[in-house]
Order: sequence, then C-alpha cells, then structure tokens
Amino acid sequence: MTQEARNEQEMENTQPVEPELEKAQADNEPMEMTEPVVEEIEAAEASAQADLEQQLQQEREKAQGLLDELKRERASFINYRRRIEQEKESWSREATASLIYNLLSVLDDFERAKKAIPEEFKGSPWVEGLLLVERKLFSTLELAGLKPIEAVGKPFDPNIHEAVSTEPVEGVEHGTVVEEYRKGYMLGDRVLRPSMVKVAQ
Repeated sequence: MTQEARNEQEMENTQPVEPELEKAQADNEPMEMTEPVVEEIEAAEASAQADLEQQLQQEREKAQGLLDELKRERASFINYRRRIEQEKESWSREATASLIYNLLSVLDDFERAKKAIPEEFKGSPWVEGLLLVERKLFSTLELAGLKPIEAVGKPFDPNIHEAVSTEPVEGVEHGTVVEEYRKGYMLGDRVLRPSMVKVAQ
C-alpha cells in the first residue's frame, strides 16, 4: 500500500465528530415550548390547585361542623348534669321536709307533756330527762333548718298563720294574734306548717 493510499484510509477513519456531537447536545438541550403547551400546563396546575382548595374548604367545613356538634353535645351534657343535680337537691329537700313534718307531731307531744307536768314533779330527774330529750330533738331539727314561727303578739299573717277563731280583746289591736293553739314551723324560707291561732277582732 502506498503512502498516499494509507493517508486516505486514515482520513476516512477519522471522520469529523462534530455532527454527532451537535446531535448529542441537541438531545440534552431543553426543548422550546410553544405557547399553547405552556397555557395547557398552567391551566392544569390551576385546576389542580382549585381542586385542592375546594377539598381543603370542604374538610374545613366538615371539621367546623363536627366542632359545632361537639360544642352542642357538651352544652347539652352540662345542662343535663345541672338538671340532675337540681332534681337531686329537690328530692333531698322534699325527703327532709317530709321527715321533719312527720316529727312535728312528736314536738307537739313534748309541748303537751310539758304543760301537763304537775308542779310537784317539776325539777325531778325524770322530768329533766324528758326536757333534755325534747331539747336534743329540737336542736337536731334546727340544724336541718327548722325554726318556729312567732305568733302571739304579732300581726296576723295568712301566709304563716291559720286563724281558727277570733275574739274581741280589750287593749289589743285588731288583727293581732292573741293565742297559739298549735305551733307553726318554717323550714328554711318555706312554711312547713302554719301556726293555728286565735286573732283579736
């Protein structure tokens, strides 16, 4: 092979690589986007964002609804508990009032017994014991809120007195209670039993 032929062969083997290099660079370069493609992508992004915002708003509304429902249930439970407490207090007051009312007849018996004690027995140990029992019973009832209604010498009050007779009495103002037949009692601010009285005309 001549030198010339050898040179030609080398020239063929060493083809310029520029076209291949240019092709590779073109593959790596970002493709220029046309305006319609950009608008389409932006529209898709806007739509996706709108969907997300709508879902977020729905979830917020759902959460707010659950919170409102929870608040209503809590308020309802608080009202229920308050009502139960009030009912319990009312039942307790009624039970106490009923028990004390039934014990008033025992106090009446003590009152009658005190009035019937003969003079010669006053001061004797058994009479003192009887009076002590009466005082203890009354003290216990006082602790529960019982107090006697004042009657004799007071103006007649139909809210706390029950007039069973009237009588003209000299020197006593009309409408004044002059005698008490049966003692009346208050339990707290409530009339448990009115006093049975005689009123001056």
